[in-house]
Amino acid sequence: MKGLKSAPVKKLVIVIGGVNPSGDVYEAMHYHGCIGLDVDVSSETSGRAAQ
Repeated sequence: MKGLKSAPVKKLVIVIGGVNPSGDVYEAMHYHGCIGLDVDVSSETSGRAAQ
């Protein structure tokens, strides 16, 4: 968060949960893809981007 000192709005969002990952660790169906948390993550990020 310290690196965002010039950003007009800052919010740290932590999501917990998800389902069992599968496939390549850097693809959408693994941890980096927020699998099972799609709605929570997308609603938070799209709400922030619109402001």
